[in-house]
Amino acid sequence: MAGPVKNNPYLQQVLFQNLSSANVQPDQLKNSSNLISSAYSAKAGIATISANGAKINNVSTAIRQSGDAQAYEGFQKAVAQASSGDTPLDLIRFSTSTDYVARNDAQALNQSFSSMADSLSATEDNANFISAFNSAFTSTVEQGGTEGARLFNEGMSAVKDADYSSSAVDQSQNLQKYFSLVNKINTNSNSSEDATSYLKDLVRGINVGDSGDEIWQFFDDFTGPDPDQIG
Repeated sequence: MAGPVKNNPYLQQVLFQNLSSANVQPDQLKNSSNLISSAYSAKAGIATISANGAKINNVSTAIRQSGDAQAYEGFQKAVAQASSGDTPLDLIRFSTSTDYVARNDAQALNQSFSSMADSLSATEDNANFISAFNSAFTSTVEQGGTEGARLFNEGMSAVKDADYSSSAVDQSQNLQKYFSLVNKINTNSNSSEDATSYLKDLVRGINVGDSGDEIWQFFDDFTGPDPDQIG
């Protein structure tokens, strides 16, 4: 290692734990957020972003070589949105999560970004929609790994496949509410096991609904009157 990394023990640990290791686990980044903040406070951002960029390039190449053009389009738009965030941590978390799924379940990764890209035509605010997707996808992988990614995809597909012909809400509204609920589950759960269990309950309930309105109502019932309640 060279440059600011050499004399920065905080950044060295971040790079080895969360950015450079081929054996990184989905919850390692979450547990090291304070360490990452320390690294950036020490003005070591250039080296971190460089390692982060390598991961993004690797994932991008893997998706392109898979031949899934829609997934590739979705990933490129997701990267652009993550890069425009207020803090470097957003992009680091996103790239670590996508890298983890790419190495362990490439099919799930492609499905996530293909489904997101396919949904963009139904929303008027692509930036907020992609940002919400990125946050939900990232937090789900951090909590549930590839199992979480597959559940996330199942729920997203169920929301998209609902009948919106006579509903007061549209697909985009339901998807953004879904992303918000997924984030709430991952943020408020006491453990990865709890998060995965709540996500399963959420997806199961979505699959019961037939129309967009029914799914929207289920989302309200799932949250309940307490905005911090889940399940």
